[in-house]
Amino acid sequence: MRSLELSAQWWNPQLQNTPVGGNLRYSPTKGASLDLIGTFDDGIPLNQLGGSKTIPQISVIYGVTTNGRAISLHNNLVTRSRIGSSGYPTQSLKPQIILQGAHVPDIHSAAFATAFFDFSYLQDWCNRSGFSWQQEVVHTKPNSTITLTFSMPEPVLAQIGDTVLSVETLIRPKPETYNPSISQTTLLRINTAKEINIFQWMDSYMTPFQHFLTFATGNPNSVTRFDLRLKEDTIGPGRSHSGNISAYFEPVFFEERDPSELEARDMLFTLRDVEDLNSILSGWFIAYEQYKQAINLFASGFYFPHRYMDSRFMHSVQVIEVLYSYLVNDHDQGAPKNKTRKALNYLYEQSSDVIEPLVKSKSRFISQVVKARSYYTHYSPNLAPSATNSVDIFWLNEVLIIMVQRTLLKIIGVSSQRSKHIFEKNKRYSSVEYYSQF
Repeated sequence: MRSLELSAQWWNPQLQNTPVGGNLRYSPTKGASLDLIGTFDDGIPLNQLGGSKTIPQISVIYGVTTNGRAISLHNNLVTRSRIGSSGYPTQSLKPQIILQGAHVPDIHSAAFATAFFDFSYLQDWCNRSGFSWQQEVVHTKPNSTITLTFSMPEPVLAQIGDTVLSVETLIRPKPETYNPSISQTTLLRINTAKEINIFQWMDSYMTPFQHFLTFATGNPNSVTRFDLRLKEDTIGPGRSHSGNISAYFEPVFFEERDPSELEARDMLFTLRDVEDLNSILSGWFIAYEQYKQAINLFASGFYFPHRYMDSRFMHSVQVIEVLYSYLVNDHDQGAPKNKTRKALNYLYEQSSDVIEPLVKSKSRFISQVVKARSYYTHYSPNLAPSATNSVDIFWLNEVLIIMVQRTLLKIIGVSSQRSKHIFEKNKRYSSVEYYSQF
């Protein structure tokens, strides 16, 4: 989601008050802020706002920009109200959700059947370019030509129950005289049979697919676009909307992507590696519902990686223990070492087709993980002599990540033969196979 900074006239539709001018600023890392030259008459005296025990909140604020675009701000916390040095009252608010393109009175009841998403590495994962070049060898030859051809790629469709997911390509031409350009972007379009509100879109589709791309690309994916399409009768009479509605909010994770393109070897798998997109995505969404806590925990290791290797290792061990608990429905609160050993044995068997080439001795590998876990949990001097050194901890952690990746591939229905093909071309797997000494 791109940053916003715009001026508009704002009012509280519940009070029908006189519009006041103000500036709205938004960034995906800091959230939104609305600074008004004036205040909304919400019945709370200015001198009481700073000392109240509860933060005043305005459920919805409407705005119209200078170019006539409608905006609604939802769940607005009043952060400051005061009389400025000039004698004019000012007010600052922190909107939780911005909807640009519509005046939506109730964000919980407004329902949408279509949404468009983009993510940091969606286009890299799809790897579907419509461009082709034809260029003469002699650049200085008079009347030499460079021909750029673009053929729109066909949408890639997948259906999960009554929901249709479509990976689509858009082009952006800039026909300037001396610096013309054309670029393509990839979007995920989702159509649901039943209209759902924005929070359901986030929980049921946005977050699971964000985690899917993070899993598939091996890189943390941010949500970079979230648009919703209203049906004509969705928000009732008096609505004001034009085209799609763009949603902005402060995400749990956002990071600007590396400008360089991801190579296929950097990713776990790409769209071209998927034999049956329907089956893979259906399996992923089902797995997310069943093992949500484990998948969230696994994805968080990409979004917020620990600075220290021992912490990364402990996070991977925790992922394996939680995933094991859900897979076998074993929530026993017994000795941690026993739980870790059982989890490692189970996931090793689930992923043996790709793990065995990396591990010379299964028992030695599991013993090293258990000993290292005990040491980093208790930091007892008695455990130090048997603890693994920092170099081996790195490679142990890499094997644990691959073990989780293979187990998740198995859960969503990827065959052993296909999994071997996926890992054989993966850079992480090749490095571990070459360097590991377990």
